[in-house]
Amino acid sequence: MRRFLMLLKWPLIIVFGPPLLGYLYWLSGNLVDPPLEPAVSRLLERKVAAQPKDEQNAYYDLAGLDAPDDQEPQAWGRTWQEQALKIDQQIEAAVPSQARPTESKERTPPQRPRIEESKRPHHFLKGTLCQQADDCIAKVAENSDEAERIIAADAVLLRRFDSIRDRGYQEPFRPLYRFDSPLSSPPRIERLLAIRFAVLINNGQIDQALEHWAKEMAFHERRVRGSEYRESQLRAIAAMHRHHALLAGFIGARPESARTHRTVLDAALSPLGGEVLSLDRQIDNEIIAAARMALDLEFGKQYGTITDLRPGVMPRVKDFFLGRFYSSNSTANLFAAPHFKWQEILKLSGTAYRDAVRTKRAELLKQKGDIVETVLHYHNPIGHVLAQVASTADFTDILYRRDDLVAERKLLRFAIRMLEGTPLRNEQTQAAIDGDPELVHPLSGVKPGFDGTQRTLSYDPPADLGVDQSYRKIVVKL
Repeated sequence: MRRFLMLLKWPLIIVFGPPLLGYLYWLSGNLVDPPLEPAVSRLLERKVAAQPKDEQNAYYDLAGLDAPDDQEPQAWGRTWQEQALKIDQQIEAAVPSQARPTESKERTPPQRPRIEESKRPHHFLKGTLCQQADDCIAKVAENSDEAERIIAADAVLLRRFDSIRDRGYQEPFRPLYRFDSPLSSPPRIERLLAIRFAVLINNGQIDQALEHWAKEMAFHERRVRGSEYRESQLRAIAAMHRHHALLAGFIGARPESARTHRTVLDAALSPLGGEVLSLDRQIDNEIIAAARMALDLEFGKQYGTITDLRPGVMPRVKDFFLGRFYSSNSTANLFAAPHFKWQEILKLSGTAYRDAVRTKRAELLKQKGDIVETVLHYHNPIGHVLAQVASTADFTDILYRRDDLVAERKLLRFAIRMLEGTPLRNEQTQAAIDGDPELVHPLSGVKPGFDGTQRTLSYDPPADLGVDQSYRKIVVKL
């Protein structure tokens, strides 16, 4: 028997020795969890900044814009916010505690505030009128009776919006915000505003229509500037984009009226400042949410189901052998690093900015394909996998939409200048485009394409960045 065991010893050493040595070597790189980066620690300690008083902050009114007719929008919006904060607390309470690794807790599924069940219906969303803003004037002219009925049916919504569009806007900071926290989603009233604009234009009330347009656009700019989270800012950017398309449709459909009112239009299309389109707060809040998620997770809780983690042998074995390869601080730092890089990129301009965006985008795409290299990472391999598959640090799409607003506005201002004097021939128009350095798109780095047959100008989305191709571009008819 002893001789048999001696003979068996070497095969066992050959079979199990290298994996065991590899495991011990790998484990040695994961015994210590490095501290959080100071910048991440500072963000996690962020407190609620001073917020505008409720009665001065149009955020609550916009959130409650489609409250029932017998309720005040601002009170409805404040109730929504209170319920959303309670949901944040419920999600926080449902996160398994690191102090008790075998305790089972059910995570609360994503939910919406109960008050949303009381929202009033919208008439302007039932049909197809003005789904596209650029041809809204022509569509309303063909369906004037339907447009008038919509305006009358949704008069409450219009009146409520008009009462808040001159006020300040600041989305409140959510101390316990996570990626599954609810965010306010006010009605997409831009379509109703477009119908009203087209009705006024078709009725010859140009001054009134442009006054509405300018005030609405100024409000949406304040929404972009006052948004705390990426989703909120994207909605506000979409509202501005739609208003740009609406004005482009007006210039194309009513060039004589646009020529008469070019001074008013030029004033309403002042260049967008950096403070309007800043992404610093949105990126900071995503760092906070991602870091808190990383600090709350353990390997077993994230990659087994929460309900499987009952006290028992297998969860403990899994946690012992695999949980050693997850470092919470290191993972939080991994989540934060690309976000900080984007903030550095946003400080650049011109060619340096465009090159940095493309380099970062290529780096992100390469990382998604390097799964084997990620799994075999010496330190914190589980954290590296999690940071790769769950990272939110790709801001290419929102940068494109943000920069497209800047380019659209320059395009509209150029079109308004083209309204002065005698219309130019195609070759003269192309020469004017070539000679205007302001028309370079901030992200694509190219000038708008000119279609001499249709007399239209437009920017094509940069294909090399892989941005959302369904995003409807602005087309300006000269």
